[in-house]
Amino acid sequence: FADPDHKIEYSLAEVKNIFKSAGFDIISLKPVTYDSPWIGFIDLLGGLSLRLYSKIALYKKAKAGQNINESTGFRIIIKKSS
Repeated sequence: FADPDHKIEYSLAEVKNIFKSAGFDIISLKPVTYDSPWIGFIDLLGGLSLRLYSKIALYKKAKAGQNINESTGFRIIIKKSS
């Protein structure tokens, strides 16, 4: 699920190719959180119960770790290739 307001969306493969072609190596690549069309509802729940919101946030983070392609984005550490 991608926000329609985003002007450019990159797949993980595209991100890797961009860094490689620019002369960078990926040192670490981690998902952010699971991408869901239910985000508005989940945020509303957070206003009612922080405990429930916290549990859902942990679930979403774990789910993104199971399939990095379902993440809202990536935390990437790169270095210039030698």
